[in-house]
Amino acid sequence: ALADLPIGLVASSNLKRAAVTADTVHQRHSVAPRARSGDFAEICFGDLEGAKVANVREDMRAIYRAWSMGDGDVPFPGIGGETYNQAVARGRAGLRKLGVLPSESAAARSPRHVAVVAHGRFNLVLMSALCADEATKAQLLCATSQGNTCINVVDVSADGACSIVALNMLDHLPQAMR
Repeated sequence: ALADLPIGLVASSNLKRAAVTADTVHQRHSVAPRARSGDFAEICFGDLEGAKVANVREDMRAIYRAWSMGDGDVPFPGIGGETYNQAVARGRAGLRKLGVLPSESAAARSPRHVAVVAHGRFNLVLMSALCADEATKAQLLCATSQGNTCINVVDVSADGACSIVALNMLDHLPQAMR
């Protein structure tokens, strides 16, 4: 799906699954720089980390509802449980370091086509903060899922304005894996 695009930078979370996926993308775009950053790691779910989703689904939904209603300081329970605002801040910081978003310290803008390989909930949180009106934010946080290895396309203008072009694309996968 990305092989024919002129990717000028391949970045990812430093977590294994995303890093391996980004390494695969980078093999097709080997002249592009390759970056790994904890800024794009999945949200820390605190005490819910590693739990079966079926067992904590309602707890998670309550947090996502609070976030979608503007309470970005509600954390996941337990040590290290992250808030919406914390995840957004580190995601924006990572994009600024890459030159994707404007920054006072960025020496240059990133290449036009940048692949950032991250994680499902983190992707939705960051896109909701960058691109979404309130209705779309609620949709992204409460009702949208991200398939493994899905592709989201976000246009970012020079002034940092963002728009979602494609969400949860899985066309690159065989039908049986979608």
